[in-house]
Amino acid sequence: MPKKSAPKSHVPPYNKRQIEARFLALVQECKFYLDALNTLNSKWDLRFDPFVLLSVAKSALDDIWRYKSYHLRDAKTLSDSIKRAAYFTKWIIKSRPIYFTRL
Repeated sequence: MPKKSAPKSHVPPYNKRQIEARFLALVQECKFYLDALNTLNSKWDLRFDPFVLLSVAKSALDDIWRYKSYHLRDAKTLSDSIKRAAYFTKWIIKSRPIYFTRL
């Protein structure tokens, strides 16, 4: 018999402040990554779309919340860090926030 999932109110969804904090962390990592790549090849003009990056943060946190509300009984328990990284990787690959500018 399958486990019964916890009620949705048991694990609160992420709030706006948490989404914004994750978005700012992603922006910082994108800037660091793009600066390193542009240093290697100055002819490349790589940029990132902040609106797509915000969507990445929200979508990944929604997936993590769904995982937590279904699999974890304790609201204070953190999900596995590897699973969190996998959700963010999934949405970064799917949304492609980094792009080349074309002349």
